[in-house]
Amino acid sequence: LEFIGVDAKDFKIVPQMYDFQRTEPTHRFSHTYRVMIGTALIAHKIKESRLGLLAFIAAFTHDLARQNDGYDPQHGRRAAQRKLPMFTHLLSKYKVTPQEYEMIAKAVTYHCETIREKLTDDCFKVCKMLSDADALDRCRFHNAEDRLDVRFLHFEESKMCIDAIDFICKESVRQRKIYNEIPFAEFIKVAQY
Repeated sequence: LEFIGVDAKDFKIVPQMYDFQRTEPTHRFSHTYRVMIGTALIAHKIKESRLGLLAFIAAFTHDLARQNDGYDPQHGRRAAQRKLPMFTHLLSKYKVTPQEYEMIAKAVTYHCETIREKLTDDCFKVCKMLSDADALDRCRFHNAEDRLDVRFLHFEESKMCIDAIDFICKESVRQRKIYNEIPFAEFIKVAQY
């Protein structure tokens, strides 16, 4: 987190932020927090601190507009349109420019849709950092057909993050921090064991 320049205390998810409410959903805070950690790890591996910050903010937002826990191909677009504008205080604190805001919005939109437009190289990297980090969290699935297929990762360096995210996933289950709504600053302690 130091590498991308974020303060963990700035990021906390509460149930009211989600459109979809359920007692034990798959796409809730622990998934989102692991994806946030994944973007920071990938950014460090590919040596892209500012783009990593943008991908991290995109990860914070990416699943907030889900309507269900299954197939919902428009949830990223809805999150970019309705949820991302809720975080102007964070965008201001981290001095996100209008061009960077667009990169974050595109990453949130395209994490679950096919990219159908020409993107700058930097925007493409932000999109793919989020996409890879989201895919890395497939460690939460126990059935083989839903597990991570490394052939679909966009960065070779993302493969180096698999063990870390798998460890954090197992620790979050072991410490019973999988469904409890807690601040990100508390959740990241599971990675320190």
